[in-house]
Parts: sequence; C-alpha cells; structure tokens
Amino acid sequence: MTFRVRTWLLFLMLCGNLWVACAQAEQADRSKPVNIEADNVQMDDLHKTSVYQGDVILQQGTLLVRANKLIAHQDAQGYGSGTAFGSPAYFRQKQDNSDEYLEGWADRIDMDNQKNTVLLTGNAIIKRGTNEMHANSMIYNTVTQQFEAKSEPAGAGQPPHRVRTAIFPKTTAPTPASPLPLGSSQSLSTPPDNHE
Repeated sequence: MTFRVRTWLLFLMLCGNLWVACAQAEQADRSKPVNIEADNVQMDDLHKTSVYQGDVILQQGTLLVRANKLIAHQDAQGYGSGTAFGSPAYFRQKQDNSDEYLEGWADRIDMDNQKNTVLLTGNAIIKRGTNEMHANSMIYNTVTQQFEAKSEPAGAGQPPHRVRTAIFPKTTAPTPASPLPLGSSQSLSTPPDNHE
C-alpha cells in the first residue's frame, strides 16, 4: 500500500532556488512556499540531497512540476540543481510580465540554478503560447531566454530525427474604420457635398 508524503519544510530553500530558475519565471514565485507530494521520499541532510518517488508533484506559485522521480541537490555555495524523470516529466510556469505559460515535457528535465539552464532530454517538447518545438534534446537559458535544440543521431540505415518548430503569428483584432461624418441632410447613399 502506498501513502502520500507531504513535505515542504526540509529542502524548502533547495527546491525554491532550484525550480524558480525555470524559464524566466514569474518573480513572485520566489517568495511562495514550495509544496512537494510523492509516494515516498529519501532525504540525506549531510549531502543535501533528496529523492522523491512516485507521482511527484511540486508546486511553488505558478510553477508546477510533475514527475515519476525527482532528485534535488544543493551544493556548498547554496546553488540548487535537480533532475525530474518521467514518462514524460512535465513543468509549467507563468512567464514574467506576460499572461503566457512556458510548458515542457521530456523523459528527463535537468535544472541548474547556478548555470541558469533547463535541459530537456528524450522526446523533448517546449511550448510557449501556441508555439512549439520538438527535439531529442534542448537547453533553455533562463537569463538570456535563448533555446538550442538538437536532433537525435540517426540509427543504422534510418534517417535522423529532425528538430521541428511550429511558430504561429500573433493575431490582433482588426481596428474598425472610423465612420464618415454625415451632414444633416446626407444619407449613406448620397456622397458628401464637396463645394463649401
């Protein structure tokens, strides 16, 4: 029988530092508590690592991470890093100064607070608004907001998997034309009098 472990006291700072680096995160998320649920957890306070397993859900403000397994680590300088594994692992977070969310899916998601990077490996997908990118692996720099995607090498006798991107134009509502002024004796079918 499995049981749910709710923990947010131990490793609160670690996970907060780790996950808020994700994707130009909503800055307000940094001050929110980190809540983690899992079927079980193993924590090593001496080495500053924790391993959450079984239907892992991490939430902090607008950030949501879902994974089968989450390994979090904090180095001596206080920088956090972590790896989420899943079928696929998933993250979603609201972007700063925008109503858009950045979402990502991959077999493995590595986040490094010191390098300000999010690395998605294995069947990786990034979606922002209606735009999507698919690749074997991609890395996102949360400071520069730059992506790099790589295709999977071809197997023997098979074509290589390619990077695919779909970018949709932003739609704007057309501006209605201003109505022409009508004189007191004019109608829509009568052209304006040009001799004044």
